[in-house]
Formats: sequence, structure tokens, C-alpha cells
Amino acid sequence: MEDEDLTHVSWKDTAFIQAHGLNEHSIMPYFALSQFYDKSSINEQISMQARFNQLEASQLDKRQMTGLFYELVYAVMTSPSLFIITKSMRRSPTQADVVAAYYVIEGTIYQAPDLHTLTSNRILNSLSHVQKTLNATLSGSRYHPAIGNFWESDEKFLQPPAEEKLDEADLEKPPSLSEDNGDLNRKAIDQVTESKTEEIETRFLGDSTEDRNRAGRFAANLDALVHTTWGSAIEPTDAWEEARGSEPEDTPTAAT
Repeated sequence: MEDEDLTHVSWKDTAFIQAHGLNEHSIMPYFALSQFYDKSSINEQISMQARFNQLEASQLDKRQMTGLFYELVYAVMTSPSLFIITKSMRRSPTQADVVAAYYVIEGTIYQAPDLHTLTSNRILNSLSHVQKTLNATLSGSRYHPAIGNFWESDEKFLQPPAEEKLDEADLEKPPSLSEDNGDLNRKAIDQVTESKTEEIETRFLGDSTEDRNRAGRFAANLDALVHTTWGSAIEPTDAWEEARGSEPEDTPTAAT
């Protein structure tokens, strides 16, 4: 029972409390009735000796005995009442190691968790809250290949402004092409054509002396290149004659 973990259970005996109450003298017999108590302890040995031989029990020195030992270390009688009991392993009259602690609140007994269990639970609770915070944060994040990561609340700053819609009454209607206002129509068309022409910057070849010289050099080089290429492609007129003169004439074979 020494290594059994009972931090997840509690124990209470209402009948004992009503019959005897809880105080510094009754708390240890009350604790001995619970599942937290180990009957192989020094307390149980002394209790058994006192039950059969009180004189021999009074002569026992529990500090000289080795083994498990329960001891009341703290007591508060006012409501809510609190008692703290430690469980120690006594190895010598001067050496005892505390292996567990129990607290009794208003008659209910609990086993106190050890430092490792307490720290682990606190860390797990903290990590759980951190995980929830990260999940909530990630749900509000966005990503775009052009700008990278940004927050959902910043989407309104990244969207282009909506185009203002003009009422039909504010739009200037072009004049209709009718015979009554033909002059007005032609004038409007000329104005639009002039404005479009001004927006386009046109530059023609030959506007300057440098352009004309550059065009002349380009034409001369192009003409020389064409002449050379064409000359290389045409065979000389006497090429075939020279070739025929070098070949031996065919001599007919006399019939036998």
C-alpha cells in the first residue's frame, strides 16, 4: 500500500464524527478507519499492544522502532476544521523520510499530491490554455502569396477602394447624331480626336539628320549583304563546261 496512489479518492465517516467528533485525540483513530491507513505501520503495532496489554504498550518507545509511522503535524479546530497527517518511513531514531501527506477538511480525508504530480498537472493546464490561445490566434490569420501573412482584421485595409457609382443624371450624355445638330456633333468629334492625338507621342523616321544617316548606313549594309549572298548562291556560267571537259568521254564498245 506504500506505493499506491490514492490522490483521486476521498473518505468520510459521518457516523464516527457524530459519535466522537474530531479533535487532536480522535483524529488518528478516525484516520485509521480509512483506506489511506496501512495496518503494518508502527501506529498499528502500538494500538494492538495497547488493546491487549496497556502496560507493555506504555513501555514501547516508537522512536526506537523502524517502519511506517503516521503523525499529526497540524490541527485547526475552528470551522472549517483542518488536520494534516504525514506518513514517514522511520529508518533510525534520528532519520525519518516523509513519503506522503494527508489533509482532513471538515471530516473528509484526501491524499495530498506529490510535487511531481502537482507540477505536471499545472504544466498540462498551462499548455492547454496556450494551445487554445494559439488556435484562436491562427483562426484569425490569413495568407496571400503577394503580401505574406496578415490578420483578418487587416483585410479591409488591403482591399482596393470600391469604385464610386455615379448617378445617371450626373453622366454627360453625348449629343445624338441628328441632322438638327450636325455641326455640334462634328465639333464634339473633332475635340475628342484632337485630345486623343495629343495623348499619343508619335516620332517618325527622318525627323533629324542623325536618323537619316543611320538609315542610309543600314540600307548600304543591307544591300552589300544581299549582293554577297546572291553572288555566293549563283554558280559561274563556265562551271559546267569545265566539269564536262575534265570527265572522260564514253567510248562505245565494239560488238564482237
